[in-house]
Amino acid sequence: MEKLEQFREMTRDYLTFYHEIRPPEHEFFSGEGNHDDSARVLMLSSPSRMGNHLLLSMLDGHPQLPRIPGEDGFLSFSFYQANYDLHKFLSRIHASDSVEYMKLLSTNLFFDKWLNMERCWRAGVVPEGCSGVRVKDRPAEIDYQDTVVSVTYEEYSRVLTNGAAKIQRDSFREYLNLYLKALLHLDPERAARKGALDGYISYSGMRGQVRWVLQHYSRARLITSLRPFDSYAVSHIKSRYQNADMTQELLREAWEHWYHKVIDYLYLKSAFPDRVCLVSFDDLVANTEAAARAVCRFLGVGYDPCMLVPTLFGCPVKGNSARVQDDKMRGRIYSARQRLEKNLVPEDGHHLWKAFELIKSI
Repeated sequence: MEKLEQFREMTRDYLTFYHEIRPPEHEFFSGEGNHDDSARVLMLSSPSRMGNHLLLSMLDGHPQLPRIPGEDGFLSFSFYQANYDLHKFLSRIHASDSVEYMKLLSTNLFFDKWLNMERCWRAGVVPEGCSGVRVKDRPAEIDYQDTVVSVTYEEYSRVLTNGAAKIQRDSFREYLNLYLKALLHLDPERAARKGALDGYISYSGMRGQVRWVLQHYSRARLITSLRPFDSYAVSHIKSRYQNADMTQELLREAWEHWYHKVIDYLYLKSAFPDRVCLVSFDDLVANTEAAARAVCRFLGVGYDPCMLVPTLFGCPVKGNSARVQDDKMRGRIYSARQRLEKNLVPEDGHHLWKAFELIKSI
């Protein structure tokens, strides 16, 4: 554990927890009923523009793992809604029609993402916008450009409805476990495989939410991809402002996003070193096989070459680049090459990235 101690010393005056979305101080979230020593839950959560969709699509085809048809915000937005109005959240999630409310939490109550996916598939309609492209201020209908897949919505809904009739409704854990079980049944063949995970959560930007899971689920695991500031800043600015110049104001905005989010994920690695896997976005795009093998070692599964081809439910995807891509990009891993000059990266950025490079292999 020498590297871990060295990492902690390097970041001693940096590591705190910034994320403002935390569970309310209420027994529904803090009571003993929230502890779970049996459920095996895998979480993928990285800051925006740092490779979470790439991770999801690399793991999609692995035969020993479950799969889900895109990012799902149930965990993220349950915390958001409970923080905004705890009484209203508890009233709705305990109500007789709680299943319909739970379905909407995947998109922060905007729409039922998986019903919409099924309808699009049946109608042969592909929504124009996707995560990272032409969608602002709300979750996207689809995660990857021009990609809609077939989901078993009826089975997902059945598992939710039957389970809701049986739970005690005393803790958030009951609802989370039920939802994660139902989510896996969007792909019932994988969900039924012996030895499969009990839950799979993928949503960008979660920090307070995944910390709660790591604190309460002793078998939960988190994989996070992080990106150095020199390439992140370019991606952040281009995705928000298209062809805007790299002004000092925009660089300061990008730095605020990078710094606080990276600190939180480094904090989680320090607090749960054996249950948090940090991978480099640069490795994912430039040393893909080595990065995939590292992820497999962390998960205790064998490496599979299918991880070199990003897919969603077996369909090769284009990724969620801020730029529209043509079909020749399906199944390819790519990254923009533009980076900031080194003198534009704050000294803290260089220091924290050295700490990340030290800890990522542990």
